[in-house]
Amino acid sequence: MQDKISQHAGRNREQRQRQIGFNIGYVIVGLLLLWLFQDFVLAPLVIHTTEIPYSTFKQKLAAGQIVSAQIGEPQIVGEMKNPDPQGSPPTIPFTTFLLPNEDPNLVADLQKAGIPYSFQQPPSPLGGFLLS
Repeated sequence: MQDKISQHAGRNREQRQRQIGFNIGYVIVGLLLLWLFQDFVLAPLVIHTTEIPYSTFKQKLAAGQIVSAQIGEPQIVGEMKNPDPQGSPPTIPFTTFLLPNEDPNLVADLQKAGIPYSFQQPPSPLGGFLLS
């Protein structure tokens, strides 16, 4: 009787170990598929922006090549005319970085040029904490 109980316990232990092995395998395969999906499906869909120096942004603003701007901290994102006149699309996204209070005339320059602009809401410190 004791042998039957110990054999039954041994089989149960083996089944649990196999089940844990299968579960770990499923998790690894799932993570691998998720990574492949992100790299090959989602990554090409993301709009790539052109990073330009702030001095280039100011030159393009003066030349009338900036189409729109969204001012945030510490960056400005927006759209500028495509440097290639026959290029497609006619506008391309850009990003530039600005130190806070570095250019007090920025809003006046945007208004003078007739560029639509907006301000980004400062990021919540709670969002960064939850993301990490």
